[in-house]
Amino acid sequence: MLFFKKKFSRHKYRLGLRQWCPELSPELAQSVQWLRPAEKTPPGETASRFSNTPGAHKWHHYFKIYDELFGALRLRPISVLEIGIYKGASARVWRDFFHAESTIVGIDINTKCAEFDAPGKKLHIRIGSQQDKEFLTRVNQEFGPFDLIIDDGSHVSSHMISSFNHLFLDGLKPGGLYFVEDTHTSFWESHRDQDRSFMDFCFGLVQCMHAHYVANTTEKLFRVEGPDSIASTAVPRITTLIDEIRFLDSVIAIRKASSKSLPQSQHW
Repeated sequence: MLFFKKKFSRHKYRLGLRQWCPELSPELAQSVQWLRPAEKTPPGETASRFSNTPGAHKWHHYFKIYDELFGALRLRPISVLEIGIYKGASARVWRDFFHAESTIVGIDINTKCAEFDAPGKKLHIRIGSQQDKEFLTRVNQEFGPFDLIIDDGSHVSSHMISSFNHLFLDGLKPGGLYFVEDTHTSFWESHRDQDRSFMDFCFGLVQCMHAHYVANTTEKLFRVEGPDSIASTAVPRITTLIDEIRFLDSVIAIRKASSKSLPQSQHW
């Protein structure tokens, strides 16, 4: 278990539960008891695959997310990069789950993971850190860009942010999915090594998605025709690259835009 000497107050997090959304009605903010499900074996195809693969470890509620978001990617050969492969179970599952001609690449800092390398099956393992820009660049040059990037690595805030910054622009194809697991670690002291967590970072990405509305504060400026219409506006590059961000329980999925133009408004 990782633990960082710099303390982050649990009290601050608990206080935040009341501060995050102070506008909630008393009924919606009321404390309730949330029970565990009775069933021990979750349904779904990916659930079945992981439960029958030695060395696997997954949160049960991820399987529904996998089935929904990854299912459409099975129809054609794709390239997948998984950061953090633990005991190799997920790499083996994705190898069998996706199209037979897909290329699956796993990276890990544990040198023992090299034993799962199987080039003949289009399963490739490379040893290195998700923080190492030069290493990630080499992996991308060898196998990328990727249709799907899964960050299931250290779950340390600075590492997750670093990997995104290194990979999203050049390592992910247009239309590709950047999928980050275990984002609940943003609320755990053991994995939070800086003031701004990965969750905070993603809240910032939501703001960046809307940067053009900060610079231009009236709908009239976005109209297709009109004397005041804007032809272009200065925004952070990331604004033009994100199609959508999905926040799910402990998972954040960021879709890279295939092409994205400045929004337009029109009255008919």
